[in-house]
Amino acid sequence: SVEQICQLTHVPFVGSLSERTKGLIAVSPEGMVVGGVFYYVSPRDDGRAIAAIDALAVHPDYQNRKIGRNLVLTLREMLERQGVSEVTTVPIHDTEHFYESYGFKPDNDHPPIYMLEF
Repeated sequence: SVEQICQLTHVPFVGSLSERTKGLIAVSPEGMVVGGVFYYVSPRDDGRAIAAIDALAVHPDYQNRKIGRNLVLTLREMLERQGVSEVTTVPIHDTEHFYESYGFKPDNDHPPIYMLEF
């Protein structure tokens, strides 16, 4: 089980992620980071904001325990409260069905992007 989901306002390892990247991590009762979703928010020309999920991962030993689900739902709630109007992602490794189950739809104008509008 997961003890808590924590917000990161700075991701100490940038690697291939943007310097603007923030994250939510899932922490086990033993204090181990078992999952995370990493994203950034950008302003749009119309004054609204859009978020992009850079990465979502759950440790193999903790998969199928609804950790990814909790991360996505927590992120969605948080971004909605912040006034973000949509979230985009590029599903990898056959995860389209996962994102679709949370309301993401293919962006036919920009494949392979999937989009969730609030």
